[in-house]
Order: sequence, then C-alpha cells, then structure tokens
Amino acid sequence: ARGRYIALLNNDAVPDPGWLDELVRTIERDDSTAAVTSKLVFYTPFVRIGLHPVEGAEIGSVAPSILIGGSSSFAGSAYDKMVLLEGSRPVPAGDEQHLLPFGADSTLYLPSPPGVDDEVLQLTVAALEPTARATIAVFVGEEEIGRLDLGERAGKAELIVPRRLIDDAAIDLINNAGTELADDGSAADRGIWQPDDGRYDDPTEVSAFCGAAVLLRARAIAEVGAFDRDFFTYFEDTDLSWRLRSRGYRLLYQPSARARHRHAATSVEGSRSFRFHVARNRILMLVKNGTPGAFLRAYLSELRRFVVAMVPRPRRVDEPRPDWASELGLRCRVQLSLLLRIPRALLKRMGWLAH
Repeated sequence: ARGRYIALLNNDAVPDPGWLDELVRTIERDDSTAAVTSKLVFYTPFVRIGLHPVEGAEIGSVAPSILIGGSSSFAGSAYDKMVLLEGSRPVPAGDEQHLLPFGADSTLYLPSPPGVDDEVLQLTVAALEPTARATIAVFVGEEEIGRLDLGERAGKAELIVPRRLIDDAAIDLINNAGTELADDGSAADRGIWQPDDGRYDDPTEVSAFCGAAVLLRARAIAEVGAFDRDFFTYFEDTDLSWRLRSRGYRLLYQPSARARHRHAATSVEGSRSFRFHVARNRILMLVKNGTPGAFLRAYLSELRRFVVAMVPRPRRVDEPRPDWASELGLRCRVQLSLLLRIPRALLKRMGWLAH
C-alpha cells in the first residue's frame, strides 16, 4: 500500500456514508495519532422486551424468578444474538436448554426481524422455585402485548407483535467503541451490548483499536511492524495497538465514523476455531507485550482449563458425544500451539525476530 493511510474494513462490516471521511479528518489533526477506530454497532437493530410480574397474581410471598431460554427470538429473524442485560452487565445467551435468570433489573434484547408485517415473538420461559407458578406481562418497548402463565417447566410461548411496535422499540446496540485493556492484559470491547443512546458519542483516546473498521497511519505501521502472522485472527489488532502505544503513538475513537458489524460472521462466535484463537492469542499477546506476572497468571489459568478438561463427565442424553472429549481436544491444541509459538513471541519481544 503506497498511501499515507491504510483503511481496514471487515468482510462482515458495512460502513455508514461518510465513514472514511470522518476517519481521515480525525487522523490528520495530529501526527502522533497512529490509528482511528470506529463506532461499531451490531448489524441488525434490537428490540427491547420486558417481562414483568402481574400485580395480584398468585405468586407466593415473593416476586417470581423468571428463567428465559437462549432460543427466544422473533420467528422471522435469522440473526442469532439474543442479549440479556442484568443492569448494565451482559449475560451470555445459551442454547434452548440453557435457561438464564431474569431479574427485576434485567432487559432482554432480540434482533429485529427484517419483514414488514406483524411478527411472531417466540419465548422459552419458566418460573423458578420457590415460586411454582407465576403470571407475567410481556412488553415490547413500553406497550404490553400479552400475558403468560408460567410453570416450573420451561415452555414455548408465541405472541403476535404489531410491526409498528417493533419499529418503535428498535435500537442499535454497541459492538465496539474502542477496546479497553486491563493491567492483566485482558481486552474488552468498550460499550459492548449497551444501547447506542448517546453515551458513546464523545471522541476519546483508547487503549486499543478494533481491526474491523479502522484507519491506520502507514508510517507508524512501517515503524513498529504490521499484524503478527502467528496470530492469524483475534488479538492481532490488540497486539499491534500495544506496540504502537509503546512507541508513543495515540489511538483515537471517532464515534461519527460508524459501521454495522455482524461480528464473527466468518469464524462463528463460540466455534472451536473462535475459542482456540482467542485462548491462544491472548497469551501470546502477553508474552510479547505484558509483564511476566500477567503472562504467568494467564497461562496458569489456561493450564487449569486443560487439567479440568482431562476429567471426563457423564454425557447428557441429548449430546451426540461427550462434551469433555471435544473440550480436551481444544485445550490440547492450545497447549501444543503455545509450546511452538511462545519462543517466537519472546524473540519478537526482544526485537530479534520480525512480526
């Protein structure tokens, strides 16, 4: 690339009009800026769903605890990313058998279906003891759409939702507003799963950029080296960010440069490839850039996962094969790859091997 700047855009990201102009204007304000990262929102808007106990229902002496299944969705949505927030903390969604507690401060977000007609909302819900039965009201946005009687066992319920309610309640959720780095080397998407409601609309300096939609200064990349090929995918952008900052460069977040991101559309979130590269590369990043203590804690944590995976557990009836066998294979692969790559990472840290 012969230009002054290099723009990166993932194959599962779609930028808003003016995206590149905003990035260029920002990076040209200060020669010490090596990268400008974008505001990434998830590809599809999400609809806020509320589940509230009905006053006066026979719910015992305490409010009912609700369980919600990870398979809950709008029937017409092909975007599989159920989001459950407890206050401001995201709770990972599981499969249909994985029921998540839904408390008084919980909010459920489901991807908005792409159609133009009324849609079917499919919920997998149950009541949690000590409440044997409960009645809840289901809201889309601020409007109630129906009531459900819950028993101890999870059941599927379907409710018709007018299209106008879906459109009124739809909001974008943040995927990345820059990346935060903790002292132990763990990296987190700043603002992930939070509504794009203005709280991340201020430009700011960040610890690391997200490579899904970013503008890089070519001169800075030539100075510190490009992405580390040993990483292949995941944490390669965090590793490069760490090297840029160690040379005194700044990394900026520009919210007016926005892109929609499917997130892990190629690797598939939670797949073996995804989990392998995330587990291995976080440790390699710390070998190259972190303190010895941070590396040791991260490696011992991964080693513990390997030891735990060596202990088989009983197979569930609905499992085609034991989970522990698959997990053990993954952890063995991580350990073997680290054994081969840690010496190279140390040589790169000392400057004896190119990135």
